[in-house]
Amino acid sequence: NIVITVLVVLLLLVPFTTALAALSFSVEAGNGVVDQGSTLVSDVSDDSSTQITINDTIEGGLKLGGTTYNDIYVGSNGYITFGHPQTSFNPAGIASYTDGPMIAAQYDDIDPSKGGSIYINEDDTNDRVTVTWYQVAPFGGPNPQYGSGVNTFQIRLHGTGGGNGDFGIEFRYDTINWIGGGGSGLPTAGWTFGDQTTYSEVSVSGETTFLTIESETNISHPGVFGWDVSGGSVV
Repeated sequence: NIVITVLVVLLLLVPFTTALAALSFSVEAGNGVVDQGSTLVSDVSDDSSTQITINDTIEGGLKLGGTTYNDIYVGSNGYITFGHPQTSFNPAGIASYTDGPMIAAQYDDIDPSKGGSIYINEDDTNDRVTVTWYQVAPFGGPNPQYGSGVNTFQIRLHGTGGGNGDFGIEFRYDTINWIGGGGSGLPTAGWTFGDQTTYSEVSVSGETTFLTIESETNISHPGVFGWDVSGGSVV
């Protein structure tokens, strides 16, 4: 019985250790907002997309697929796009997106003009760009499909390649109180190359259980998701 108990404990520990060790960047404790900074994204109107230069912060830019990007587009509706602006509020799904590379933490009908702000923090010392959707409201005002109140979450991009384009993707879900802003559909989250082939979604993407995402994870760290991008491929 003692041997069996020890084996069970070891089996439970292996996924936790492996998941955390697999990332090439460190993850802060908890799932709260970190490195929000005080710089507001210039355009925080409904359905907006703002171009941000990042290769002055992350040396060598970010490589996805066969393309290296020196800037990103921050969309008010909960995502970052590469090589193209995007203002869509209807989360048709990560799998069906075809306009190009996208990283989405809550692809939803968000309207910062009705409440909240979007911050950009460029940390040159640590080669890191953090985008924070802070206490953002739904387009549907107080009546989204599910829940009420405001949401706070982050997408963090960690330069890990020393100039060769490798980087890490981190989602942090501080507070998710509502989903389905404006009744446009349930939010999706994950990443895609925009080719309907190369993509991945978080465990509750497109589900009503997105409201529980603060307790979900893919790296044994509740409320946080992480992926490495190496040689243009997402791990």
